[in-house]
Amino acid sequence: MNIFRMLASGRQPMREEYISALLAYLLSPKLDHGLGAIVLATLLRDVGVHASFPELVALASDLDPRLRDNLFEDAAAGISVELELYHPAGTSHGASDIVVRCGAWFIAIENKILGASATPGQIAAQYQGLRQVLAKKDLASHKVLMVYLVPAVRSAESWSLSQAAVDELNIPLIAGDRAALVTWQSTKEHPLAFVEMLRTILARAGRGEIAPLSSEIRHTLLALIDFALGEFRGYPYERAVVHGTETPTQRVASLLQSEEVLYIGVQYGMAGVMRRAWRNPGFGNDVDQAAYRAGYEDWTRETVLGHIPDCSLSVIEQDGQPIGRLRVLCNETGITLAGIQLLPAYQNQGIGTMLVTQLQRDADQRNLPLRIAVEKDNPNAQRFYERCGCRVIGEDAQEYHLEYRPRRGVGPQTP
Repeated sequence: MNIFRMLASGRQPMREEYISALLAYLLSPKLDHGLGAIVLATLLRDVGVHASFPELVALASDLDPRLRDNLFEDAAAGISVELELYHPAGTSHGASDIVVRCGAWFIAIENKILGASATPGQIAAQYQGLRQVLAKKDLASHKVLMVYLVPAVRSAESWSLSQAAVDELNIPLIAGDRAALVTWQSTKEHPLAFVEMLRTILARAGRGEIAPLSSEIRHTLLALIDFALGEFRGYPYERAVVHGTETPTQRVASLLQSEEVLYIGVQYGMAGVMRRAWRNPGFGNDVDQAAYRAGYEDWTRETVLGHIPDCSLSVIEQDGQPIGRLRVLCNETGITLAGIQLLPAYQNQGIGTMLVTQLQRDADQRNLPLRIAVEKDNPNAQRFYERCGCRVIGEDAQEYHLEYRPRRGVGPQTP
């Protein structure tokens, strides 16, 4: 059984932060996996060899296990691993997924398992943010290695490297700092693949070159390789089809497949079509299309022109193409997610989860709550936001009110 694929077989895809947490676990020699610093040493050695960074190869050699150290000489600092290191407020994308301190180096790893979650300029912003943190901690003399871990692009017969990922690492670095691109899956044009690093560890254990792996860790590494090669997806399955008298679900499907033009107003959207059609089989036959058209156009114009206080309307893009929109309201009392709309072809790919996660990070940085209202007859949306960490704090006749509360000690604190 592959536990990763099983967990990803639900309604929502596997969240990137879960895989980042697993990576942090494997990279830390202090935890109970029994690997010591083997995963970190393999990563540093492979990056150092393939990118011609000899100082990283030397650092990896220093991580080899030793029974004795000289107690009277300055030893290299131990390895410390932090998950989600937040940067100073005011920098974009204010957190690095994983930061490892090893000797005179800080290794920042930005992990992506979904290409859609990549944000242009993210690595540059994180590098600047980490450098600000080190300066404030009197650690500016330490070196930084930025590792961008991204999925390869799958074609019919092979994997390839995204040019956008390559361009993301074209950033100015302080002398001595390094940046490296690592793909999850192996590609012909790029030799650094995390799957191959895991295979190397398994092969070395099999040849007796490193300490034997426990059966649990061996199975975990094999399952992670399989999960990555399967593009981090769950097991395929077919949904049940109900036959017989038309059900509310089928009635909604019939309405959505209609070729007629239907204006429903911004307050309803696609989810509104489904809910109203569910309640009323005649929905769609009694709509004042002119009124809805006028209301929709007026609302859109006012939002784009900035006439609605504290409201921002953003276009969601992927590879330069608009795929949806995001509406957010923000003031001194909190952040309100007013709506996420995605084109059908881009739904169920983790994009919504990524957007909510980014809003939660913004809420942490500003020390503000993130609020969301969900209609009571939309349980799927409620479950989605609850899986993202939001909790119901109240309700009215039509809606549940959910809230994500910022984590203590992350954003600016009031005295």
